[in-house]
Amino acid sequence: MLAKKEKFSRSNMIIILILIIVVFSSCSSIKKIKDNTPENAEQVENDKQSKFQNYAAKGEKLFKVIPVPVLAYSTESGTIFGLAKYNLINLVKEDTISNDSKFDALISYATKGQFKGVISGDMFFNENMLNITAGVRYIKFPSFLFGVGNNISENDIESIITESFEFNIGALRSINEKKTLYAGVLMQFKNYTSIDFETDSFFLQNNYTGINGGISSGLGLGAIFDTRDNRFNSKSGFFLSTNYFLFNKIFGSDYKYNSFELEIRKYFNPWLEHVIALQVFTQANSGDVPFYSLALLGGDRENAWLL
Repeated sequence: MLAKKEKFSRSNMIIILILIIVVFSSCSSIKKIKDNTPENAEQVENDKQSKFQNYAAKGEKLFKVIPVPVLAYSTESGTIFGLAKYNLINLVKEDTISNDSKFDALISYATKGQFKGVISGDMFFNENMLNITAGVRYIKFPSFLFGVGNNISENDIESIITESFEFNIGALRSINEKKTLYAGVLMQFKNYTSIDFETDSFFLQNNYTGINGGISSGLGLGAIFDTRDNRFNSKSGFFLSTNYFLFNKIFGSDYKYNSFELEIRKYFNPWLEHVIALQVFTQANSGDVPFYSLALLGGDRENAWLL
């Protein structure tokens, strides 16, 4: 009788153990199913996005400090090594209306001894009421010129190396409620410390004004009309900029002349993210103008580093 009871007890224990294993297995399956519910899958996805956003934020902070390397090559200068930096900064945190201020810089050195250093800023204050632009640059670099005037030829091309220091500053104030129209005063200073010509240069043969370098310093008036949707990444709107400079000895200039500039841009967003931009730029000078301040046909705009 005891043997039968012992056998029955062992059978019950085995059955209980099997039931326990089945129950735990079921709980584990339920937990796995629960972990794969849409709510938990969404949480996992949110966690992934959060980690990516944190990584992107750290990368953004890093690239606000670290400049971008520049590598180029040209026959007249050799290999060019440099660093470039571009930042948009809100200078006054309490001012949430003003546009971000732009700062950019470039420093480069060429294997044939040329050097270029540029720093510029475009700043907004007092809820976009005040716009201040400023720039400093030092350049010792070669450039190609085809001559002066309308009668030029590819055969007249020659290379000159100039060493110059320039400083510009402007203060414009909004004069309408929409803050699309600005007017103010400008100052420009250029000092060409040395200019190296080819031995048979047409500049030397014609004794053009400015072949010995010198200072061009002047004051001016400027105005801007701007309806662009974004100042630094425009998709639509209109932009007009004009300025007039008077260079004179009373401002420390070695040359006496006047300069007028007009620039017009129009931006269209015809479909999706495509943008069409049109630009017209013209410059007129009169007086004793040094050749390096004459209006240029082709090439980059000389004062574009201020915009």
